[in-house]
Amino acid sequence: MNRFTIQMLMLLMTITACQKDQEIFIPDQAYIINNNLLLSDLVGSPSSYIVDIDNKQEIILDNITISLPKEGIFDKAGNNISGEINIEYKDYTHTKGNLIYAPSTISTDYLIDTEHLIYLRLTKDDVPITLNQPLTIYIRSDHKTDGLGAYLLGGDESQSKWYNSELLSSSLIYENEIDTSGNTTNSYGRYKLILQNHSGWLMIGKPIVKLTNTDSQLYVNAANCNDHNSLAYFVANEENMVLKLDYDAVTRQFFTKNSIENKTIEGKIILINQYSDRLFNFGTTNAVLGKDMSVKLTTQPSTLKEIKAAIAKL
Repeated sequence: MNRFTIQMLMLLMTITACQKDQEIFIPDQAYIINNNLLLSDLVGSPSSYIVDIDNKQEIILDNITISLPKEGIFDKAGNNISGEINIEYKDYTHTKGNLIYAPSTISTDYLIDTEHLIYLRLTKDDVPITLNQPLTIYIRSDHKTDGLGAYLLGGDESQSKWYNSELLSSSLIYENEIDTSGNTTNSYGRYKLILQNHSGWLMIGKPIVKLTNTDSQLYVNAANCNDHNSLAYFVANEENMVLKLDYDAVTRQFFTKNSIENKTIEGKIILINQYSDRLFNFGTTNAVLGKDMSVKLTTQPSTLKEIKAAIAKL
């Protein structure tokens, strides 16, 4: 055995002795992130409510009230729906970080400042309820915002896009609440909407700036991060809006597909990186949409709990 071999064996034995009580973990570079599962863990999926609708005119869940027709509800075949139904519901605008769960707040090339972004789905025996008449819903709000429209989600799951529903927008009104004495109050009100057989995502908001197809997109350089193991977003500071970043495999950078002109929006880039079921990295940095063209972001090892707390503070 030569001298070099002996030295290498001694070095290996030293390393083994120093680390014998430590767990050595080698990240899986081929790991593919489960977007839905990770986002559900971070911001929460819609809550599920079992509701008996017999002899009931109103269903109150969190900040929403669903008004049922007096004659009951019927499916497309004309059959009366009775007994217990399941309602999935969540308003994702309670905290700004929650917006990353939903598709980017873009509609027909406009960024949308969201007032309410909700998920609402009705099922009976695990089958989606398809109604032959509209439902009226009321979304509680502590202020009125002018110029709002109602947006629905169209397209398949991978290419879902928000579109302004003129019919739904025309039914959107703001009402002041009535107190116990029968008087209107300015402290709280509610937005009224008439849903025409809708199930799934619903957004109330207004366009704030038009996107352009210029070469001034925002690029984010983050080492060892790609579209297989990471999620990246731009979250505005003041506006309630979020953009999910795409990935350029050639430059190995995340980027916004579009930019904006004659306006800037300050915000943060957040990047969640996952190498295994239990190994995460997280990073955030300031960015200005419409001004910055390139930012560098460094991620740090983080627990799921730490990432969740950071997103809740956005």
